[in-house]
Amino acid sequence: MAYTDVAAGLRDASLALCASTDIRSRLEAAHACLVGVDGNRLPGSLHVRFDELVADLTYGGENVRDALAVMNPVDQQRLAERVVLLYGDLCSWLPLEE
Repeated sequence: MAYTDVAAGLRDASLALCASTDIRSRLEAAHACLVGVDGNRLPGSLHVRFDELVADLTYGGENVRDALAVMNPVDQQRLAERVVLLYGDLCSWLPLEE
């Protein structure tokens, strides 16, 4: 199965975290990229991690902005790290370019 389309969404979410804005704005942008990803297309247990990540981004609020507003900075940083780690783990499933 080709994972390049879901990899693109996770890549874009990871890149959104590299912006020079505050962590909340970066996580909101990353979430917007993740919304279009079909987590069920992820290999192995990555789809479970993806679903948990998306749920955690909105936990405690009506939407991602509200959830991030009440989340402490350490938890926000951990969410950002989880986005990047998930993308990195997915890359190990992708075929090497020749």
